[in-house]
Amino acid sequence: MNKSKWQIFGVLWILLTIFSLCLVVIFNHQVYHNEKSMLYENIDRMKRYTEKNFGNRVPLFFDANAYIVHFDYEHNISKIESFTTNGLSADEISILANKYLSSKKSSENLYINKYIFSMTGDKLVLFDISETRTVLINCLHFSIVVFLLFELVNTYISYWLTGWIVKPIVETFEKQKQFVYDVSHELKTPIAVIMTNADMAEKDGDAKWINNIKNESDRMNKLVVSLLDLLVSDNYNEKEKFKVTNISKTIEMCVLTFESLIYENNLKVEYDIQSDINFNCSVERIKQLFGILVDNAIKHAKKDSKIFISLKKNKDGIIFSVKNRGDAIPKEEREKIFERFYRSDKSRNRNENRYGLGLAIAKNIVTMHNGKINVTCSGGYTTFTCTFKI
Repeated sequence: MNKSKWQIFGVLWILLTIFSLCLVVIFNHQVYHNEKSMLYENIDRMKRYTEKNFGNRVPLFFDANAYIVHFDYEHNISKIESFTTNGLSADEISILANKYLSSKKSSENLYINKYIFSMTGDKLVLFDISETRTVLINCLHFSIVVFLLFELVNTYISYWLTGWIVKPIVETFEKQKQFVYDVSHELKTPIAVIMTNADMAEKDGDAKWINNIKNESDRMNKLVVSLLDLLVSDNYNEKEKFKVTNISKTIEMCVLTFESLIYENNLKVEYDIQSDINFNCSVERIKQLFGILVDNAIKHAKKDSKIFISLKKNKDGIIFSVKNRGDAIPKEEREKIFERFYRSDKSRNRNENRYGLGLAIAKNIVTMHNGKINVTCSGGYTTFTCTFKI
């Protein structure tokens, strides 16, 4: 998991770095292009100016030192015009001009060169670009500093995004490990009991060993059925099996089915079901949800108390609730009870062959129907409420 986390971090960091680098390159390229365009625009103006033979008066539009070297027919320097008062000497200008003529090449890299040249007929224009070069280099240094700051921000963003991306994966991985551990733990005890009783039955043929095997086999069967129900509710996404159903009648029928079980446990039932509520749902899963919540209420209700069942429809959606009088669920456990294999009283639940899967299945069913489930405890009553969006 750590290796995958660092791989995701590396990919995000590289992508953000490439993006930042592209921004810096584009910015510097734009500045370079603007400065170069301004230089050549000045050179063109200078050429047009000198063609009008205004002498060596300094043009007002020049913002750099400029020189014009005139050549005769033998390519010897015949005249030098300087458009600056604090520029190069005639000898220095001659050296630069002859160097250009001998190579006939002039690099136009504004980061490296101090001068640029432009030859027109028998005239060579020299432009001092020291100021432009300084501007470009300062801009480049500024861009490097900004890029390094971007890298710090990119590192933080990459780390944060990695955590955000990996968090659900880590949670799922941890739940999977816990799930495997809990299943193994639950199956280990009945398997050991079955093996021991089978050995004893083989030795003396006593019927009690056979009964023990049957009881533990029944426990394992219930666990396997619960696991299969959980698996189905986890992966149920076939919306075409949903159909618009009068859920009011469905819940009423479920109440009638559970009435005898409720009375057997010395409890009473009171229900308030709004009529003719239609809901696009899986009928079998809604029945299963009802059974889980009512069975849970029966198991945890105090003797001679009453269970309240309600189904209503309002602006928030369809609200289905089951309430019983019993011990309050501690606040720190109210979210955990919907986790797989979570049991607040593990020893008691184990004796009752309860594995902590019922409410996890109920939550999956509610989520499948685009709803939410929560539990509240108040005034000695515990209420499980399911809210479905219409």
